[in-house]
Amino acid sequence: MLVKEVLSGKAVITVTRSTSIRQAMQLLIERRISCLPVLDERRALIGIISDKDIFRLLYENADAASDSVVGDFMTTNLIVGLPTDEVEYIATIMTN
Repeated sequence: MLVKEVLSGKAVITVTRSTSIRQAMQLLIERRISCLPVLDERRALIGIISDKDIFRLLYENADAASDSVVGDFMTTNLIVGLPTDEVEYIATIMTN
């Protein structure tokens, strides 16, 4: 099965670098997901923010979370899959 078949018909919830950490947390909780792709003005992928990134922020400095934005804490060193990749291949990459 290909990645595009798994994602077909499903909305991918995204944020921008200026999205507040609080808004990102709300999306993660409401949608019951663990990460959000971060897009720039041209809708190009520039990063990802995960629930673990936010947990780390809250643990290290809970006060900073109220004024922080996604761009301050997103991961930018990304490994991405293509729509034509086999799901088994992506699963192997994620496991490694």
